[in-house]
Amino acid sequence: MNKIIPKVKRILADINQDYSIKTGLTGAYIYTYEANKTVSFDFSITTYLSIILIIIIFYITFGNIITTVLVFISLLISVGVTLGLSTIVFKEFNILTSFVAAITLGLG
Repeated sequence: MNKIIPKVKRILADINQDYSIKTGLTGAYIYTYEANKTVSFDFSITTYLSIILIIIIFYITFGNIITTVLVFISLLISVGVTLGLSTIVFKEFNILTSFVAAITLGLG
């Protein structure tokens, strides 16, 4: 779905330009595609912000950069394993898998 929908959108854009008409896509597949795209973008922003804040909290708590890095590396490994297992189970990155990663970061 992530490969075919952008191709169809490009074809429709060419048709719109050639014939001066306006077309669009709708339905469950388009809704799912757009929702996943939005979730992926939102998840990346919140993940980067969370990581920065978690590093700051770890540094304030431990007061040592080496301890902070070691604890943060173990947290990154756990998030990687969690995302990997979620991807294997659910076959794609979606709303549910993004919440699983956020919960793992929060528990860190």
